[in-house]
Amino acid sequence: MGKSGPDSQLLDWDATGFGAISAGSRFNTGLYAGNATSALFVSDGQNSRVDIGVRIKGLSEGTYDAFLTAKNTNTLTLEQYNIYSLVVDASSAATDYSKVDPLLLAHGLDAVWRNHESVIADTFQITGDQDLVLIVEGATAGEMRGFLNTLELVKLYAPLTPDVNRDGLVDLVDYELIRDNLSNQVSLGEFGDANADGLVDQKDFFLWREAYLAQGGSLATLQGLFVAEPSSFVCAIGLLPVLMQLKFHLINKPSRHAIASIASTGAAPRLAQGADSE
Repeated sequence: MGKSGPDSQLLDWDATGFGAISAGSRFNTGLYAGNATSALFVSDGQNSRVDIGVRIKGLSEGTYDAFLTAKNTNTLTLEQYNIYSLVVDASSAATDYSKVDPLLLAHGLDAVWRNHESVIADTFQITGDQDLVLIVEGATAGEMRGFLNTLELVKLYAPLTPDVNRDGLVDLVDYELIRDNLSNQVSLGEFGDANADGLVDQKDFFLWREAYLAQGGSLATLQGLFVAEPSSFVCAIGLLPVLMQLKFHLINKPSRHAIASIASTGAAPRLAQGADSE
């Protein structure tokens, strides 16, 4: 979490002085983004003219939707809040959002939470080592502090692409990434998941293979390139108990000659002994 100074649009991520989570008296009504009943706020002692922000780190590359609710739940007065959404370099310090166009939340006079009144959605793209920053700024006289009630992030379904390493080329490097992650569960569209279903398997290989040939790739180059059928792994594992039992049976099975000797004499054959020396 971070906050700005009074009337400032520079968010300090090392700031102190946050208020405790306060239980609100108003409730979300059937809102899909959650049922927040509290507001996290800051007070600066100067008419609370402070913006509040949250910084989300560690997001994998991809496209996301962010759903945010912001409202002082202890009042039913008209409220307006500006929501700033931006992506910043993970190594950056304070965040300047003075040049970012905000999204406006304008609350009504009832307790119902509606889109663009109490909840807002924004789509953003994470590329490389980046953080998402969301900032709430009060825009109502007498209520200039920011409130943040709930925040939900949803990663959108990744597009299908045979260029699984995203270097602009469909080549053997993509094949190697698919091969090295075969049978792994991965993030959608990541680590060789060409069809973005969360599993690296033969479907990804054939999607890459078709695209490789379609762009003029050599069929001869593909000779010997394959990924194992999932069924081959399953069959091998399934046959292990049978093979182990058969091995045990063969090791412990008496020879045919021994069985014949037992049948004719009624006793087990004696092992050959060395010559006695009297």
